[in-house]
Amino acid sequence: PLKIEAIDFRAKLNASSHHCEKYELLERQKNTSIIRRGGTFTIVVTFNQNCDLKKKHVFKLYFSFGSTPNIHNGTQAILESYGGTMFDKSHEEWDLRVVEVKGKEITFEVQIESDAAVGVWRVAAEVYERANTSARHLLRTDHHIYILFNPWNKNDATYLPDENQRQEYVLNDIGKVWVGSYPTARGRHWIFGQFDDVVLPACVLLLEKAGIKPEARGDPIRVSRGISRIVNSNDDNGVVFGRWDGNYSDGTAPTGWTGSISILEEYVRTQKPVKYGQCWVFAGVVNTVCRAIGLPSRVVTNLNSAHDTNASLTIDEYFTTDGEEYHYNFSGPVPQGSGDSIWNFHVWNDVWMTRPDLPPGHGGWQAIDATPQETSDGAFQCGPASHEAIRRGEIHLKYDVPFVLAEVNADVVHWQVDDSNKYGFKKLNSDSTRVGRQLLTKKIGDVASSGYANTDREEITPEYKPQEGTRAERITLYTAARRSRAARHAFRLPSEAQEDIEFSIEDIERVPMGDDFSITVKAKSYPTE
Repeated sequence: PLKIEAIDFRAKLNASSHHCEKYELLERQKNTSIIRRGGTFTIVVTFNQNCDLKKKHVFKLYFSFGSTPNIHNGTQAILESYGGTMFDKSHEEWDLRVVEVKGKEITFEVQIESDAAVGVWRVAAEVYERANTSARHLLRTDHHIYILFNPWNKNDATYLPDENQRQEYVLNDIGKVWVGSYPTARGRHWIFGQFDDVVLPACVLLLEKAGIKPEARGDPIRVSRGISRIVNSNDDNGVVFGRWDGNYSDGTAPTGWTGSISILEEYVRTQKPVKYGQCWVFAGVVNTVCRAIGLPSRVVTNLNSAHDTNASLTIDEYFTTDGEEYHYNFSGPVPQGSGDSIWNFHVWNDVWMTRPDLPPGHGGWQAIDATPQETSDGAFQCGPASHEAIRRGEIHLKYDVPFVLAEVNADVVHWQVDDSNKYGFKKLNSDSTRVGRQLLTKKIGDVASSGYANTDREEITPEYKPQEGTRAERITLYTAARRSRAARHAFRLPSEAQEDIEFSIEDIERVPMGDDFSITVKAKSYPTE
């Protein structure tokens, strides 16, 4: 009887045509292929005798994903060949065609559906006679096919039109993370290492532990949200244990890490959170995971980053009648949830995708954040939040737009105790320019060797908000405040303080330690009644 003797998956050849040739797994594991969805790949099947698909035989391929594969939810594909040499199905479906028949060998080309689940697929093959379907031969292979997102394919939800951007945001395995204070932040080198042999298996483990259902793993919205959850350890014993108190004796200090590979290696080996990380460590690992699975991503630093704890779109600071400041947890009459703060910098990630769940025009870059700050849907996760929604103040759109909007554009509001006020406080004044002074990412191209060099950094502040001081910027916050009960209180109350003179200090780029420096102060007076 006709039997399948072997299948050559042409792993290296197929990987090269899918921009996947750099993955070390191709060298380390001979039974592994790495390809991108929406594309095609070839296999060579060797039979024990000539196989006549046009007249006598039928050949089948079975692709399975997850523990309970099912055709109806997209986790199983069954492809049949009767010898046809053309694809006849759309990009949304799997397909199979014959490329070449050469004696006992037949070369097939497989079309992967453009929204296939991302992760490891298993493969089986079967051949039988049309006249005698009971004479079947089934070969279950031990070959693993990693299917990734495909930013090169126009039908993929992660399609990125510009080749230079694909090279940077998908294939570049080194980069920089900007840390420090405005305006003297420096670039910290980070090795993403998405092609290391530990990374793809780690990604599959993380998507599983994040609780993303197999049928949802082709959706970059749910995948990126799950990544923002599982890279921190707060809910699911994820990758990185965050710590900010300076006590790192039983682990590695956040400043001790220079890349993601050793973190993921330790996590895969121990299955326990890796100690310790802070925002740039979370963002570095997220960037590695996203780029490894083909999701375009970049690391973003926000200088003067707000942490709004009560969705008021403001950073609230409280003072006594004597002008002394209340601090969080101080035993004074400070409203519950008023632990707002401003970090000198905070780091998160942008990921690129379409957003069919939002109104048109909201695709493109989306912010996600794995640093555990506030819960979202009951877990420490954040995003994806559309840049366009953030810029417009559309806080009703998914996911976590109010929190990210506050991070980059919250007003700082000063309140003073006032027993005569029904809220217990009166509004003294507000500062609309203190938060979100600058948002930075690495520019496309080579990495500058110096951390203080600015040649490899790109400012992306206009992508997150209109220019400070403009009417458009104010409209963004007022639009958001109208949809938030917590925000309306601050934005509808006038400031009590009489602001008849406005002072501003011109920024200084950098002052060497020990050197003298001069500053320029500008004063603008307003007429008073």
